[in-house]
Amino acid sequence: MAKETIIEELGTSGSDFIKPTQDILEVSIGGELANQGLMPGDGDEIEAPNSIVDSLIPELESYLAENSESEDPQLTINKVRIALLKLNIDLGDIQELSGRLQIDLVPDNSTVETLIAKDEEALIIEGITKFRGLNQEAALTLIENRQGRVVGEHLGQFRELDHSAIALALIEGGQGWVVAENLDKFRGLNHNEVVRALIENGQGGAVAEHLGQFRELDHSAIALALIEGGQGWVVAEHLGQFRELDHSAIALALIEGGQTRVVAEYLNRFNELTPEIAKAIIENRQGWVVAEHLGQFIDVNHDTVALNLIENGQSRVVAEHLDKFNGLGSEVAFALIKNGEGEATIGHLGQFRELDHSAIALALIEGGQGWVVAEHLDKFNGLDPKVARAFIKNGQVEIVIQHIKLLNISMGELFKAII
Repeated sequence: MAKETIIEELGTSGSDFIKPTQDILEVSIGGELANQGLMPGDGDEIEAPNSIVDSLIPELESYLAENSESEDPQLTINKVRIALLKLNIDLGDIQELSGRLQIDLVPDNSTVETLIAKDEEALIIEGITKFRGLNQEAALTLIENRQGRVVGEHLGQFRELDHSAIALALIEGGQGWVVAENLDKFRGLNHNEVVRALIENGQGGAVAEHLGQFRELDHSAIALALIEGGQGWVVAEHLGQFRELDHSAIALALIEGGQTRVVAEYLNRFNELTPEIAKAIIENRQGWVVAEHLGQFIDVNHDTVALNLIENGQSRVVAEHLDKFNGLGSEVAFALIKNGEGEATIGHLGQFRELDHSAIALALIEGGQGWVVAEHLDKFNGLDPKVARAFIKNGQVEIVIQHIKLLNISMGELFKAII
């Protein structure tokens, strides 16, 4: 087998090396690693650290000697470092190898650059704790290559970092959630500036999800800034995270900002909303949510809400949610009938107060909904004979004959009416 470099033979990621093939077992750095007992076979016990180091030393010495003049020394060293990462050699063993060979084999900034150039970032992520002396440039390179998580979670691996610059780079690179999730690891950050940057870069969700981690924030100001930035859904979805908010003011800001649908979708998270909010939601064609969640509003007049819905072309909403309303007046009943919702009105007569049943029946008949009265005559009380006469006038004599007692008309009066 020709001698080839380990970087060419060991695959493309550390995870690939966890389950080596027979070919990989035959790879050497100037010799046969498998024959030296470096890689265990199935069922074999992993050798103790000292045995691994002892097995590697002669192979490394041979490889380094053979490539001392044929390659750039730094390139050779990085190939070895990457091979050790792929072999998942412990940091302690790498340091022992470095000491015995008098060569620094601990992965560093140049190793990061090499791995990124080879699209092998996985080795950095999996072995980040084995790297030493990483600097700001390495951190920024990782961030630019969408590997900000490893930077944020392991800030301690990097030296002389400007934490504010790193945080800003993460945010501007669309990885602001890394800052929010690891806020306690960053030093010297101005939390208000971080929040502002997150919102300006469309990452308000990271602010809301980790709001409790930020210090000395004006929650009302943050909520309004999110709404003004078109991220009102973030406020609504995480409303419980914000302290001392005026829910009505927030809802109104959302509505005025063209985000009424956000209020509608999350209305059950708002408390003590004013009648003004109910009116605004209705006028923005989302009245169904007001009807479904009437209990979320304080000091709301059910008649006013129902009439507002009807006047804004949402009679169907009232009809479908009549069971949510209480003590409705006759004005609402007549308005519903006028808008073709007579059956719903009669089906919920108990939701209305002090109704004149005869007037309601006449309105239905005159509005072309006499069938509703006929089908629900048992729900009417004390009907005036003029209701029967209205049926007769509309040519519905058979209804009067079938329900003569319920319609409170005598046979004589019926005869007079039809003669």
